[in-house]
Amino acid sequence: MSRADISSEIGHHTTASSTPIQSLTYLPDEQVLEVVFNSGQSYLYENVPPGIPKLLTDAEAVNRHGGRVHMSVGSLFHHLVKLHPDKYPCYRVVEGVPVPVSPPSPPRRPRLRPRDTIRKLLDQVKR
Repeated sequence: MSRADISSEIGHHTTASSTPIQSLTYLPDEQVLEVVFNSGQSYLYENVPPGIPKLLTDAEAVNRHGGRVHMSVGSLFHHLVKLHPDKYPCYRVVEGVPVPVSPPSPPRRPRLRPRDTIRKLLDQVKR
């Protein structure tokens, strides 16, 4: 596996200390993004197109040079990759071995109180 720089597609990219992400490495041939967090935990994301790592490094470059970005690199990563486990399967690297991370369960429907249920039924009957 050859490691490639996200910005020029040949190398490794380190982010600023203001983000929870310590470093990003993109493997373009495999379309795998490796993310190392400041905690030291490492994750691999599959099927990541080259445009996403490019957006992350562009946002980082703007932040480093005092420009204004609407989202931090961490927030951008969260919205573009982490919230889409169906598109980008995730693996946590444990002692050098990728272990699949199960996707989060869908949010539960709020539990209706009996009073709310009765009101809904009455509304349906009135129609």
